[in-house]
Amino acid sequence: MDNHERELAAIVSTYGTTQLGHIELLAENEKVQELRKKGVCLHVDAAYGAYIGNLSRHIQRVIPPADSVTIDSYKFIGKPGLALLVLERDKKPTPTVPYYNQSPFTIHSTLSAGPLAAWQQTINDVNIVKLADSSVELAKRCADDLTRLGVPLIEYPQMSIVPIRLKDQKQVKNIENHLLQEGYKVGLVRIEGKDYTINGIRIVITPKIDPELMYGSSSRLVNLIGEYFSKA
Repeated sequence: MDNHERELAAIVSTYGTTQLGHIELLAENEKVQELRKKGVCLHVDAAYGAYIGNLSRHIQRVIPPADSVTIDSYKFIGKPGLALLVLERDKKPTPTVPYYNQSPFTIHSTLSAGPLAAWQQTINDVNIVKLADSSVELAKRCADDLTRLGVPLIEYPQMSIVPIRLKDQKQVKNIENHLLQEGYKVGLVRIEGKDYTINGIRIVITPKIDPELMYGSSSRLVNLIGEYFSKA
């Protein structure tokens, strides 16, 4: 970064991705924070991690100082919903589309505040904090059980996502078909670097009011994955 400091417009980091559920340390880097003080904008994509990260007592890390943060509470419950872009008080983005200059707090609009109200009511109706803790605990339990069954992980869960490492795309396709036949949708993982490729699938533990839907379903899924690896 030292050689390109003047060319930087923004730095984007992540906090709790739905890909691996890991908390990236880029935004905490001393050089990145130094560049931010010099005027480079720092954005943290925490669409998944920000919400569960603030709910569960099992997640000790906090979102580092940034100029903007993306939050999507609906990702945590596994539903499509409303993502929010939270800006630092003194930061004002340059508008590119005039429509977005109006207030988002309207009743009938693609920027409706209705989903926010619905989410707030959900928090009031159920103990979402307890469910968040349960999701993280269950993800770690699944990871431990998978490890005992000889299933390799890409990374041990930091949040409520368990990423499983597979050898190649062929194995991904085989286990995807196997689990689909048993009624499970499969989240795919594919990460490519300059000299490496990681293939896999992931288990995403989302909160459910009925404990059987969380614990019973995840236990069965872990056993199915273990059976597949024992025969592979």
